[in-house]
Amino acid sequence: MRRLLTTMGLVAVLLTGLAVNAAPASAAPPNNACPYYHLCFWRDTHYQGPTRDFYYCGFEDLWGLPWLRTVWGDVDNDTSSLVNNQTSGTTSVFWDVEGGRASLSQHSYGYRDNLVIDGWNDRISYILVC
Repeated sequence: MRRLLTTMGLVAVLLTGLAVNAAPASAAPPNNACPYYHLCFWRDTHYQGPTRDFYYCGFEDLWGLPWLRTVWGDVDNDTSSLVNNQTSGTTSVFWDVEGGRASLSQHSYGYRDNLVIDGWNDRISYILVC
Protein backbone atom coordinates (compact mmCIF):
# COMPACT_ATOMS: atom_id res chain seq x y z
CA MET A 1 0.00 0.00 0.00
CA ARG A 2 2.84 2.40 0.88
CA ARG A 3 4.49 1.73 -2.48
CA LEU A 4 1.22 2.44 -4.30
CA LEU A 5 0.76 5.74 -2.43
CA THR A 6 4.38 6.71 -3.10
CA THR A 7 3.95 5.94 -6.80
CA MET A 8 0.70 7.90 -6.93
CA GLY A 9 2.40 10.82 -5.18
CA LEU A 10 5.24 10.74 -7.71
CA VAL A 11 2.79 10.72 -10.59
CA ALA A 12 0.97 13.69 -9.05
CA VAL A 13 4.26 15.60 -8.72
CA LEU A 14 5.17 14.81 -12.33
CA LEU A 15 1.75 15.87 -13.60
CA THR A 16 1.95 19.07 -11.58
CA GLY A 17 5.35 19.74 -13.12
CA LEU A 18 3.90 19.21 -16.57
CA ALA A 19 1.11 21.65 -15.85
CA VAL A 20 3.60 24.28 -14.70
CA ASN A 21 5.59 23.89 -17.92
CA ALA A 22 2.52 24.24 -20.12
CA ALA A 23 2.13 27.48 -22.05
CA PRO A 24 0.85 30.21 -19.74
CA ALA A 25 -2.37 32.04 -20.48
CA SER A 26 -1.90 35.27 -22.36
CA ALA A 27 -1.73 38.30 -20.05
CA ALA A 28 -4.29 41.02 -20.67
CA PRO A 29 -2.94 44.32 -21.95
CA PRO A 30 -2.76 47.32 -19.64
CA ASN A 31 -5.78 49.65 -19.68
CA ASN A 32 -5.72 52.06 -22.61
CA ALA A 33 -2.87 50.15 -24.29
CA CYS A 34 -4.82 50.05 -27.54
CA PRO A 35 -7.58 52.57 -28.35
CA TYR A 36 -11.06 51.28 -29.12
CA TYR A 37 -11.62 50.55 -32.84
CA HIS A 38 -7.89 49.85 -33.33
CA LEU A 39 -5.64 46.86 -34.00
CA CYS A 40 -2.32 47.42 -32.20
CA PHE A 41 1.11 45.78 -32.58
CA TRP A 42 4.17 45.95 -30.32
CA ARG A 43 7.71 45.10 -31.32
CA ASP A 44 8.35 43.29 -28.02
CA THR A 45 6.40 40.75 -25.99
CA HIS A 46 4.04 41.80 -23.19
CA TYR A 47 3.04 45.02 -24.99
CA GLN A 48 6.49 46.60 -24.70
CA GLY A 49 8.63 48.59 -27.10
CA PRO A 50 7.62 50.60 -30.17
CA THR A 51 3.99 50.34 -31.33
CA ARG A 52 1.95 50.55 -34.49
CA ASP A 53 -1.83 50.72 -34.71
CA PHE A 54 -4.36 50.34 -37.49
CA TYR A 55 -7.82 51.91 -37.60
CA TYR A 56 -9.20 51.48 -41.12
CA CYS A 57 -10.37 48.14 -42.47
CA GLY A 58 -8.28 46.84 -45.32
CA PHE A 59 -5.18 44.98 -46.43
CA GLU A 60 -1.80 46.20 -45.13
CA ASP A 61 1.67 45.25 -46.37
CA LEU A 62 3.98 45.73 -43.39
CA TRP A 63 7.22 45.84 -45.39
CA GLY A 64 8.85 49.25 -44.92
CA LEU A 65 6.10 50.44 -42.52
CA PRO A 66 7.98 52.07 -39.62
CA TRP A 67 7.25 51.63 -35.93
CA LEU A 68 5.80 54.79 -34.37
CA ARG A 69 8.07 57.08 -32.31
CA THR A 70 11.28 55.34 -33.34
CA VAL A 71 13.77 55.38 -36.19
CA TRP A 72 14.66 51.72 -35.79
CA GLY A 73 13.29 49.03 -38.10
CA ASP A 74 9.93 48.34 -39.66
CA VAL A 75 6.89 46.32 -38.60
CA ASP A 76 7.37 43.53 -41.17
CA ASN A 77 8.42 40.29 -39.43
CA ASP A 78 9.08 42.19 -36.20
CA THR A 79 5.86 41.94 -34.13
CA SER A 80 5.86 40.13 -30.78
CA SER A 81 2.50 41.08 -29.20
CA LEU A 82 -0.84 42.43 -30.41
CA VAL A 83 -4.31 43.58 -29.35
CA ASN A 84 -7.41 43.59 -31.54
CA ASN A 85 -9.62 46.21 -29.90
CA GLN A 86 -11.98 46.60 -32.84
CA THR A 87 -15.77 46.44 -32.80
CA SER A 88 -17.60 43.25 -31.90
CA GLY A 89 -17.76 40.67 -34.66
CA THR A 90 -14.61 41.71 -36.51
CA THR A 91 -11.61 39.46 -37.09
CA SER A 92 -8.16 40.48 -38.30
CA VAL A 93 -6.04 37.99 -40.23
CA PHE A 94 -2.23 37.89 -40.35
CA TRP A 95 0.02 36.22 -42.94
CA ASP A 96 3.61 35.06 -42.94
CA VAL A 97 4.78 35.10 -46.54
CA GLU A 98 8.22 33.66 -45.73
CA GLY A 99 6.69 30.78 -43.77
CA GLY A 100 4.72 29.31 -46.64
CA ARG A 101 1.82 31.77 -46.50
CA ALA A 102 0.59 30.55 -43.13
CA SER A 103 -2.13 32.59 -41.46
CA LEU A 104 -3.26 33.48 -37.96
CA SER A 105 -6.43 35.30 -36.94
CA GLN A 106 -7.52 37.30 -33.92
CA HIS A 107 -11.15 38.12 -33.07
CA SER A 108 -12.19 41.49 -31.72
CA TYR A 109 -11.38 42.18 -28.08
CA GLY A 110 -8.64 39.55 -28.32
CA TYR A 111 -4.97 39.83 -27.54
CA ARG A 112 -1.71 37.90 -27.66
CA ASP A 113 0.95 39.14 -25.27
CA ASN A 114 3.67 36.77 -26.44
CA LEU A 115 3.68 35.58 -30.03
CA VAL A 116 6.67 33.36 -29.22
CA ILE A 117 4.23 30.98 -27.50
CA ASP A 118 2.06 30.80 -30.62
CA GLY A 119 5.06 30.30 -32.90
CA TRP A 120 4.32 33.66 -34.56
CA ASN A 121 7.04 35.86 -33.11
CA ASP A 122 8.51 38.15 -35.79
CA ARG A 123 6.56 36.41 -38.57
CA ILE A 124 3.69 38.73 -39.57
CA SER A 125 4.19 40.30 -43.02
CA TYR A 126 0.66 41.17 -44.14
CA ILE A 127 -2.58 41.87 -42.30
CA LEU A 128 -6.24 42.19 -43.18
CA VAL A 129 -7.66 44.60 -40.61
CA CYS A 130 -11.34 43.93 -39.66
